[in-house]
Amino acid sequence: MIQRQRSSIWLALAELEAVSGDPQKAFETLLAAEAELGKKADIQIAQIALLPVVKAETVQQLLSDIAANVDDYPEEKRANILQAIAVAYE
Repeated sequence: MIQRQRSSIWLALAELEAVSGDPQKAFETLLAAEAELGKKADIQIAQIALLPVVKAETVQQLLSDIAANVDDYPEEKRANILQAIAVAYE
């Protein structure tokens, strides 16, 4: 069994689920990754990318939570997260 200690494994699984036609399951996988690994910029950016398939009431809360914690990341990761949030609001 592959240990899911790295975000890249979770991201690959989520991408496989999304391209296989189940973006909601991909989003749930990313939520599980966050629960397992903590807040990681690459996981949060992937979550934002899947927001169009998420229930509307979840979207605002998720974006607010991510934005509230953006200062916890190095500057270059903050910029990527803030750009993803901006695109989500377009």
